[in-house]
Amino acid sequence: MNNVKQISIGTFLYCTDNRDHMPDALPGQYWPWDLPDNPLWQTMSGAGLTRDLVYDPGFPDQNFDAAWRYAGGAVHVTGYAYAWWNTPSLQITNQNFSAVPTKVVDPSRPGNTGNFGIPPSTDRVLTSCCNLSDVGQKDPNQKLTYKWMNIEGGLFAPSGLKFQHRSAHMGKTLPVGANEGMLDGHVEWKKFQYFMPRTVDSVNGVGIPVFWW
Repeated sequence: MNNVKQISIGTFLYCTDNRDHMPDALPGQYWPWDLPDNPLWQTMSGAGLTRDLVYDPGFPDQNFDAAWRYAGGAVHVTGYAYAWWNTPSLQITNQNFSAVPTKVVDPSRPGNTGNFGIPPSTDRVLTSCCNLSDVGQKDPNQKLTYKWMNIEGGLFAPSGLKFQHRSAHMGKTLPVGANEGMLDGHVEWKKFQYFMPRTVDSVNGVGIPVFWW
């Protein structure tokens, strides 16, 4: 919970320097845990964040150099998912444009059916422990049958084999829950039973595992 709280503080400091605007995606980002080095990480580290704070102690194996220096160091593959503006693969209704609560609009739904008003900041997730199922596994009614471990992406482990990602807080075969940092600054624990899928199927034709919170 402390890690999530510190990431939220770093994010708000970035917003303070950028007229309340949340971070934008950069070319080369795909998954919601991708963290741009410049200017975002540079700003956050200047506020006191360190590398270990952006990796979940529920899955410390993800903190290795190839993940931290992804794309030549331009992007850090971290251990938390970020619901910022234009976060790669994130459904637009889960993105946060500003540190100030703003109207949620889905442009794919015409008229007022895509206008959801201004949700309270207490209900808007900004940072979450990672829980991910395999590509295409996004039916909330089937999540008890899904794969939550041994999920491959573009990273290679020091052994030379594809790195096996997993959800951070696992029971035997299913996640138990996640710490979530909210837009109002507080952090809370959410049980797995309440998780919903938050990502789209692919980015630029590349399949993306499904992130849940």
